[in-house]
Amino acid sequence: MEQTGLTHHDCVALIGDRARRVTATVSVDGGDPVPLAAYACPGGDLLVPTGTDPSLPRSAVSKPVTVEFTGPVEGDENWTISGTGLAQPLSHHDRPHDDHPQAMLYAFDNGIRVLMARLSAVPADTTTLPQQRTADTPRHRPHSHRLGTPAQTQRRQSAGRHRLHRAAAADTDG
Repeated sequence: MEQTGLTHHDCVALIGDRARRVTATVSVDGGDPVPLAAYACPGGDLLVPTGTDPSLPRSAVSKPVTVEFTGPVEGDENWTISGTGLAQPLSHHDRPHDDHPQAMLYAFDNGIRVLMARLSAVPADTTTLPQQRTADTPRHRPHSHRLGTPAQTQRRQSAGRHRLHRAAAADTDG
């Protein structure tokens, strides 16, 4: 049986009652999607702070914005949540309550709040991670060819001397 996506109400419930940090791909008015740090807020809105850079609010305010982010929820499943909304400039009231408010002192000086009109979610593709290396796994030495044994070093020097000798001989012949 194939799993279906989640409704807007289900997505809001997935986000929960606290703002969550996410990396969202944000597309303003049909433009190219850009990955940005964001906060998924209770109620479904998305905060995209840009710190001291005012370019996103200037280009996005009052325009449609499409967002997509993947996040873990309670349990073992990850969901990719996507939606469309209208961008509004951030205000000082939009700063999420965080454990370290001084760390985000200037993060919310500029940015947008995407007032989400509709959210939907589908289960995220799971990626299998390669097995962790153990003590038995041989180490990769990416620059081992540069370590050179004394015999290799001498061959390199003699090849260089040979070229210098040829160049000197050409100068005396001509």
